[in-house]
Amino acid sequence: MIAYPQSSMRTSGTTCKNTGFWRLLLIACVFCSIGPLRSQNQANNWYFGNYAGVCFNSGSPVALSGSEMLTQEGCCTISDFYGNLLFYSDGVTVWNRNHEVMLNGTGLLGHYSSTQSSVAIPQPGSSRFYYLFTVPHCFTLTGGLCYSKIDMQLDGGLGGVIASEKNILLQTLVTEKLTAVKHANGTDFWVITHERNNAEFDAFRVSAAGINPIPVTSTAGTDHTGTNSWLGYLKASPDGLFLACAVFDPVFFVEIFHFDAATGGIAHFIKVTENILRPYGVEFSPNSELVYMGNYTNGLVFQLNLMAGDSSAIIASSTEVASLGTNLGALQLGPDEKIYAVTQASYYLHQIPFPDLPGANGFVLNAVHLGGNISNLGLPTFIQSYLLPQPFTFQNTCYGDTTAFFADLTTVPDSLTWSFGDPASVPFDTSGMINTAHVFTDTGIYTVSLTVWSGGFSTTSTNDIQIHPVPQPFLGNDTTLCGGNALILNAGEGYTAYLWNDGTTGKNLIVTANGTYTVTVTDGNGCQGSDGIHVEFHEVPGPVIIKHN
Repeated sequence: MIAYPQSSMRTSGTTCKNTGFWRLLLIACVFCSIGPLRSQNQANNWYFGNYAGVCFNSGSPVALSGSEMLTQEGCCTISDFYGNLLFYSDGVTVWNRNHEVMLNGTGLLGHYSSTQSSVAIPQPGSSRFYYLFTVPHCFTLTGGLCYSKIDMQLDGGLGGVIASEKNILLQTLVTEKLTAVKHANGTDFWVITHERNNAEFDAFRVSAAGINPIPVTSTAGTDHTGTNSWLGYLKASPDGLFLACAVFDPVFFVEIFHFDAATGGIAHFIKVTENILRPYGVEFSPNSELVYMGNYTNGLVFQLNLMAGDSSAIIASSTEVASLGTNLGALQLGPDEKIYAVTQASYYLHQIPFPDLPGANGFVLNAVHLGGNISNLGLPTFIQSYLLPQPFTFQNTCYGDTTAFFADLTTVPDSLTWSFGDPASVPFDTSGMINTAHVFTDTGIYTVSLTVWSGGFSTTSTNDIQIHPVPQPFLGNDTTLCGGNALILNAGEGYTAYLWNDGTTGKNLIVTANGTYTVTVTDGNGCQGSDGIHVEFHEVPGPVIIKHN
């Protein structure tokens, strides 16, 4: 928590919807890529500061308005894999995609002035459930890491916090530090925080079965002793190999750690004290080879090259890349592979445009106008793996779709080969085109690889993709009714959208006339399915009166 004056200015309007050797030994993580952009679309919408926001669905950040959140520091946002906003939070309140307070979405145990008050984690294997983790601010002497479970089917698909799974305590006495990254299996997640007054990290695993309440605890680095030492960002690198941790006060330093994404274990690597004055924001480059550190007090940003050699060489690589001369807040990697910075009470985001390049390669002051709203010290906390550049991207993953593939190449190769991991489709299981397409023969998970040859050398990249089944709503058999004047058709539970042939939406349709009625439903994976029914109404004949003479 950092105290400072705060403006209440805001604007209103629309929102954007739709989106060295030891490193070689450690690279073992496989991440699942979904969506049409270079990074994954779940991090495409940002809400932060005094009603501020930006959207990356067009490829570059565009100012958003309509936010209801006023937060000094901590916040998080989560979107679906198409880049459609789901919800956002300051750690105390959750707002849904319509910028309304989510059902049962108040009274969470984070704090708007906690550095990283919250982070949203999808339950693996489900598009319905999310976990919202929260940490308190440093003056809450009894605060801990908690989670609340969100069901996106509640409140007509806007989502709601499940009352029986709200503010569940996982660990007492934690700092304001919170980050998340994918497990090495490419499916599960690690949520990582740091305890108070010791050198212990806690990594909690989130899987399809839920949250393991027993953390992987690692003792590494320096004790975080004293209230102000609990401030500052904790970040995982996008590739899951490193952690960077800023310790704000009274002793200023940033520490870098090795992270084992398979076990959750953490080992100390480097402690940086040179050029450090109240460090607050930290961030990794998209390729995870460089780390950036920001000083709150003087607005200086420094870069370390983790590829420079041993620890002495890495520390010696420290390079000043920006000097803002004012209070500097968060540093956050964007889906466009640029790093963004905030300064206190600014109408702009600032930008490091080429964060993968070692050395000082430009800094853009006032790069993104926030549309009249202003930043404070925080930017949203995300699952850092969502910001890992993808070797190739793809779209259309419903069964029967033509799945399109796009290679992310900086130069034209000598040749390349796609392998779709679909042996039942032979001889159509491979392609030599830069951008290509494939129709998968069944639902399930396929390992797709791209091998590129250039200058006599080859590199192979793989991604696991899931082909989803098409939903199958059932309205029942064709029906003839004798008597009565209405029939209620039910398209079934669990879909994110319904569209009837008369243009109405909703799970149910009241039928009062003869005709054929159809519905198209959309599930959480964006897949659509339809069904139809023919309905006829007949009057019940009146009684036959027989007269006897």
